[in-house]
Amino acid sequence: MDNKIRWSERLPRNLIRRLYESDAKHIHDDELADEVGYGLYARAKDLIEISKTHESGMIYCKSCENEIYKNTSDIYKCGCGWFVSQREYHLSYKGKQFISISAAQFAVEFMRKWELAKNDYANKMMAIDYLIHRFHDEFTDCTTRPAAINFIEGKSEDIIDLILELAYSNDKEMYKEQMGLWLENAKKSPWLHKSVFEKKEKFEKKGNEDNE
Repeated sequence: MDNKIRWSERLPRNLIRRLYESDAKHIHDDELADEVGYGLYARAKDLIEISKTHESGMIYCKSCENEIYKNTSDIYKCGCGWFVSQREYHLSYKGKQFISISAAQFAVEFMRKWELAKNDYANKMMAIDYLIHRFHDEFTDCTTRPAAINFIEGKSEDIIDLILELAYSNDKEMYKEQMGLWLENAKKSPWLHKSVFEKKEKFEKKGNEDNE
């Protein structure tokens, strides 16, 4: 029995960029939307699972998906024979941007939206757009960083560049609400506020120059 634990990877920024650039040209690339959406869905599912482990100590067996708890020897052992130590389990996701209570909440809502979208391209895009425009602690008076960092490769500055790039390369009305909320949440971040709006000015300036 293979006891190796495998988690989903964060999505490449270029994959998200390709989807929004295609959409801006009014090309409904369902295959690309599914590649992004199901990639985010897998990541959301894993993030929720790991968050539950931190809250309750329970994990899901990687062989049969039964719920299991560690024994007195700090070993998770399932009746099907699959087992892993608490240390090995923790190391399997350490440093991979999975730990976030607020991102787990957004992940649940994204999964709901994605499942409801079914084969509707516009609803798929709205579900994706919802997730990548979330902010950690956005329901408080002090946000921290973009939640997209839990789902898309890169550091905070890379994610900020990507979000702003998407906004100025695809200005469809259907995406403006989430972008507006993202900017409002950026204003509440003492760490990223200045960086976001300095970058925003540069994108706006470049856009005006391109239109001259």
